[in-house]
Amino acid sequence: MLMVVLPGPFYKYEVVDLQTAFSGFKFSLYAGIAALILLIIQILFKRETVSLSSTLTAELVDAAEQAANNLGWELVNVDANISIAKATDTTAWFGFKDDVLIRVTDDATNV
Repeated sequence: MLMVVLPGPFYKYEVVDLQTAFSGFKFSLYAGIAALILLIIQILFKRETVSLSSTLTAELVDAAEQAANNLGWELVNVDANISIAKATDTTAWFGFKDDVLIRVTDDATNV
């Protein structure tokens, strides 16, 4: 959104030249169109969800735990009874800690 709005004021206050302003505007429109196409594709190919059994839910929580281990995340809590896996990821560059919560549900509204 900012890439569509900012080229005008940037050119007006001589931060960028006219060609750069139009290039930024043009590529932001391309990105917006691509995002719209991806949204339409997602809407067209959306599948109905099926109800998960408790055995399958436990297997998915185990798979989430294994994926977290493979990604190098620090596991905080894994509880198959409530279908969650909590982990902490540390970024490589600045060392920020990000909390990750994986919740397995069969409710289509909690995607």
